[in-house]
Amino acid sequence: MRKSSVGFSLIELLVVFMIIAMVMSVVAPSVNKMYRQHMAQQEIRLMQQYVKDISSKAYSQYQDLTILLEDNRLSVMSSSVSSHPEQSNNTDEIESERQELFSENASGPSVLNEPNLFEVSFEYLNFVPASIVASKSGHIQQHSIDVMVGSKGVVKQVAIRGLAFVNAY
Repeated sequence: MRKSSVGFSLIELLVVFMIIAMVMSVVAPSVNKMYRQHMAQQEIRLMQQYVKDISSKAYSQYQDLTILLEDNRLSVMSSSVSSHPEQSNNTDEIESERQELFSENASGPSVLNEPNLFEVSFEYLNFVPASIVASKSGHIQQHSIDVMVGSKGVVKQVAIRGLAFVNAY
């Protein structure tokens, strides 16, 4: 007389786990890529909202504000504190002014030496270095920002709008 076994054998369980592991190894990279793309899109929308808010703040305070984009940081400074690199024709002067504003900190990441009003770092975005002025009338001098999304170094132009960007109807 033989006892009937209840449950699964060890071999059957190992085969099922191997099949699950193979499926996960195929699916996981694409899920991770989709997640990173989604998070980058979220940060792009957040950055666009920051630019609108900065434009609104410049308008409400009747003060020019400078938006500095470098690495993964967006910083806002009063234009009375910072100089306007876009008003200079010499690219060496622009680069030296940026180097004066940003310096390497002992803890690693660079920080602003000048007093800034606002600074935010992004995890999934890197900016092509730029300086944008939000005028006291609410206008933004540029209509797009060059952004590197992900680690591949592909540059994408992202549209930005200030407070005074209104379509006439």
